Amino acid sequence: MIAMDDARRAARDSDGDYLQRGDDVDVADEAVAFKSGTWPFGCKGGTWPFGCKGGLEDVPFPKGANSAMINNIMGGTVGDAGEYSFGGQADTLPVLPGLFVDGVGSVPLPLSKEHAEILVARCEKSPFGRKLDTMMDENVRKSWQLRPEDVELKNPLWHNGMKKLSVTIADRLGYKGIPLQCLLYKMLVYDEGGHFLKHQDTEKEDGMVATLVIQLPSLHEGGDLVVYQGGKERARHDFGKVDGSAPYVPHYAVHYADAEHSVDKVTSGHRLVLIYSICLPPNMRYVLELQREGAVSADLTEPMKHMQEADESFTLLLSHEYTDKSIKRMGSGALKGMDRERFKLLNDANTALPEDKKLQLFIARLKHKIDYYDTTGSGMDGCEGTPEWEESKRSDSIWWRDTEGKTLYKGCPVGVELNLLNPSKETLHDMWKEHGTDTFEGFLGNEGATKDTTYSRYAIIGWPLANNLRNVFKFVGEDTAVSALESKRPVNSATLREFMEAASGDQVQNLSPSLGFCKTLCDLLVEANDAALVVVFFREIFNRLKDKGRYADSVLVLVRAFGWDAVGPSFVAALERLPKPERWPKDEGLKLAMKVLRGIKLDDEQTAVVLNLALAKAKDIDPDDLASSRSVDQLWKWALRFPDQSILNDLVAHFKQIDPSRLRRAIDHFSRKSDHDDSTHPETSVALVPLITARMEWLKSEMLPLTQPFSWEMPEAHFLGREDIERFLRGPDASFTVRDFSSVRSAQAFAGGSQYMQHNATFEMKAEGRGRNAYVNITKTRGWFEKRQEKLAELKTEVEELTQRLDKIANGSAKTAGRKRARE
Repeated sequence: MIAMDDARRAARDSDGDYLQRGDDVDVADEAVAFKSGTWPFGCKGGTWPFGCKGGLEDVPFPKGANSAMINNIMGGTVGDAGEYSFGGQADTLPVLPGLFVDGVGSVPLPLSKEHAEILVARCEKSPFGRKLDTMMDENVRKSWQLRPEDVELKNPLWHNGMKKLSVTIADRLGYKGIPLQCLLYKMLVYDEGGHFLKHQDTEKEDGMVATLVIQLPSLHEGGDLVVYQGGKERARHDFGKVDGSAPYVPHYAVHYADAEHSVDKVTSGHRLVLIYSICLPPNMRYVLELQREGAVSADLTEPMKHMQEADESFTLLLSHEYTDKSIKRMGSGALKGMDRERFKLLNDANTALPEDKKLQLFIARLKHKIDYYDTTGSGMDGCEGTPEWEESKRSDSIWWRDTEGKTLYKGCPVGVELNLLNPSKETLHDMWKEHGTDTFEGFLGNEGATKDTTYSRYAIIGWPLANNLRNVFKFVGEDTAVSALESKRPVNSATLREFMEAASGDQVQNLSPSLGFCKTLCDLLVEANDAALVVVFFREIFNRLKDKGRYADSVLVLVRAFGWDAVGPSFVAALERLPKPERWPKDEGLKLAMKVLRGIKLDDEQTAVVLNLALAKAKDIDPDDLASSRSVDQLWKWALRFPDQSILNDLVAHFKQIDPSRLRRAIDHFSRKSDHDDSTHPETSVALVPLITARMEWLKSEMLPLTQPFSWEMPEAHFLGREDIERFLRGPDASFTVRDFSSVRSAQAFAGGSQYMQHNATFEMKAEGRGRNAYVNITKTRGWFEKRQEKLAELKTEVEELTQRLDKIANGSAKTAGRKRARE
């Protein structure tokens, strides 16, 4: 155990140093591995799951003084959690177990060839699992098996010996005092050539923590059980072959259920083994009361209670693999070995903390998925070759459970970074290399092959309970955070204020809340009936909304509920703070202002405020973008009918800057209102005259080149890649011949594809001739001229309509002037 002063000193010295660089990093090897697609981390910027960065041999170290101290203190627990794999001669078991097999009878040991053949005839081949499938392949596994109900061990000394052996196993696994159960799973027979490639056991029973292999007296060569950790051989069990005791006494081997292991090929003779699942007793699968000194837990309370002020969090990767089923049912009770010990240290220390300093602890499943596509196209259309994988995207996900196994949240924001504890001082390579699984998808139609690799580990994540809301935002996502808050309705003002502080923190400033988030938050604000919080919403949250017009309904809910006088000025101030738009949509401020005008009944003074605000937002928009905005249509509508003529005059003045080719939409809006609304004031109509005049002058300039008499010349014609054809289309000739084709087929292909190679011209192409004498005749048609005449007719019609509009305005103004003179 590291002394407290030493831990503080180590934490102080390492604060801010996230990685300890390894001495043996071979950058060239990293590059080769990355290029081949076999290992996607440690190069190209050194990106690893969940924001960690570094090379293969770098050793991650946590950020923050308190997390570093926790890391260093927990580093002293390495020797306390039990052995990874162990075994030897089973001294507690009798030499003769009284083996009886249904359908065979008593089985003498060690197996003779004759009895082995009889036993194998009673067995079935051993399958193996691959993901969700059960498969048979002797290249992977070759052995024979019997179910436990077909096997009986009649010697009473065997059962007493198993009880004694289970005590030894519990002690060596780190479960001292826990009555572990050994449940027979199957009996296996390995004959010559029998083997099993590297694999992991599934959890066959609830509460299973390890696998026990008992080899009955057997005469054989080969067949060693090899157990791996981190991809390297950790233990090798020969079951008495080396010392010659294998044929005379039983031997055993134990390894954790998730440990990778293999069985070497049996080169001669036969192996007869019993496979047991080692499980926690049912009444102890949820809570493990372990007796151990609490000094380390006491040391941990010191840095843990200071995590709140420093706003720290930590993630402790678990050493063993677990199933979702076991974590769901047992929570922290499913943890094994070192994981169990480390969690207990954290949990005991957390229990000892004052209520306002406690941590929120989670059991989380971390997943990092990498998608690839094949760049070679091998396998498509009969192509042969080895796929070369190119990475297309990465994604992280987290499944959050409480320490009892209950699901709390699912998800994490893009780019989330976890602060990894590393008490065992693993390299980044060791942390992830053995935790990936590949999924391959073949070829779909014209699509190339794809595959993905998912790296998955369970972890303990902790952060101060007082900072829970802020950290849920940071590590889980604000949609999940607001859903969790909504589930606690009614929510008081103080909680909502804290929530909005978290929602405006630095970690979320660059993220736009979803529509669902905004709607739920606004509903909660209405329920809280605190106008001051709405002011906070417009001041702190509103600026994060992208395309603010999409959130109009939520804004309207607030304004209707609290009234314009209470929250309207805050809304106006928020809209005024919007910067000049540079990205699409550029009319978000204008759009939101117009939706508020349509959705809320305001008096003239309030309407004038919002209209002037909308006009200011319209002026911020590039004139050409403004002309195509649907929101400006509404602005014209309101400006034309509002009593204050100055708003309309300002809008017209701004539209004078717009290219006349873009003015038709605005003029049409005025025309429709004038035609259907007799209340339109003549002064309002006069304000539109400059726009109408500018539009008419542009129309006449567009008409001029269209009034030319018919000619075969098409001066704006373009033909991709053929200047000779382009010159012909622009010239006076009606036809042209293209030669230099190798066959009539190539000439036909050229003629057929011409529609994709030209614009601003109309013609027909026909391929003729044979062989190298093939050619293509191009004959111009009148289509181009006729389209121009149709365009000319459209322009003339609009000019006539605008002329009539100007006459109507002039007549209306004259009548108004006459009435004024009559009154005088």
